[in-house]
Amino acid sequence: MNPRRICILTDGHLDTFTAKTALGLLRYCPDEVVAVLDRQHVGESLFDLVGTGKDIPIIGSIDAAKQLSANQLLMGVALPGGQLPVAWREFLEEGLQSGMDIVSGMHARLNHDERFAQLAKENGRTLRRARLESAATSAAGKPPSPRPSESSPSAATATSASA
Repeated sequence: MNPRRICILTDGHLDTFTAKTALGLLRYCPDEVVAVLDRQHVGESLFDLVGTGKDIPIIGSIDAAKQLSANQLLMGVALPGGQLPVAWREFLEEGLQSGMDIVSGMHARLNHDERFAQLAKENGRTLRRARLESAATSAAGKPPSPRPSESSPSAATATSASA
């Protein structure tokens, strides 16, 4: 099995608030990260921008990631609403076509997207979902019925908001 060589995608969102996943990897798995893909900060110092990732380059394309032997493209941000930015579709498609597995922690499930599923299959790649379902979510993707002790309006609102 090949070691993970991760390119973290943050394009346009490389900051300490939205790039929490990226920062965690840069802090705790720096030996597995080959680059951060963010066109707004190409060539800048990660350490100067976010305080970690001293020797990891910021690049601007999937081609540059492949030159660094990246084998995974990991979405390193937590965006409001958890949906995939439209502009990122091209990155994911190019990544799959270039032989990278895609790892996402977003709410949007990439394997439900016909184009991504087709490209992954054609290129022998995987679409991995890093988000674990909470214990409050059933297999059907719906929150369970409130228990009697959770039947207050505030508890029901909290359960709905977590779904």
